[in-house]
Amino acid sequence: MKKIYLALSIVLLSFTFAAELRAQACQYDYTWLALGKDGVYPDSATNFISGNVGTPYVQNITVKVPYDTTVPVLGTVQFDHIDLQSSASNWGLPPGLTLSATPSNFHFPGNDTSCMIIHGTPTTAGTYNLTFVLKTYIVGSSFAVNTQTLTYYKIVINSPVGLSDNASTKFNVSNP
Repeated sequence: MKKIYLALSIVLLSFTFAAELRAQACQYDYTWLALGKDGVYPDSATNFISGNVGTPYVQNITVKVPYDTTVPVLGTVQFDHIDLQSSASNWGLPPGLTLSATPSNFHFPGNDTSCMIIHGTPTTAGTYNLTFVLKTYIVGSSFAVNTQTLTYYKIVINSPVGLSDNASTKFNVSNP
């Protein structure tokens, strides 16, 4: 009987773990991709969704690197890749949230679509201004031809939702 409970427990844990892994995989925004645009979505006008302390948070980000661009001095050049630089400060994300990407090294190839996901359970309310440093590489170059810092993204984390505890209220039961 103990073996059955142990086996059942292992099966349930594996399903829970598998569901958690699926929840952390990023998703493309196919509606935005259907517009045929290059760049990042959500954009600066749309920005990221807000969240609540103690409530799981998921923000998918779609990245479409163009095939080429025109540079004033060089003419038309092809994108090799764009790198999102890692950050010791975790890009300014709220505590409890992490950023992961496909591909996992944050190396987004030219003429390709990739995605990122911000996920986790926020622990502290506030407005968090994010900082992303992007380095652009063109075909035939071993050095970044452009470095851009994006500072317009933010995540607002609100206080927890639900009923609050009122520890100062005392309840007594007495006979009338």
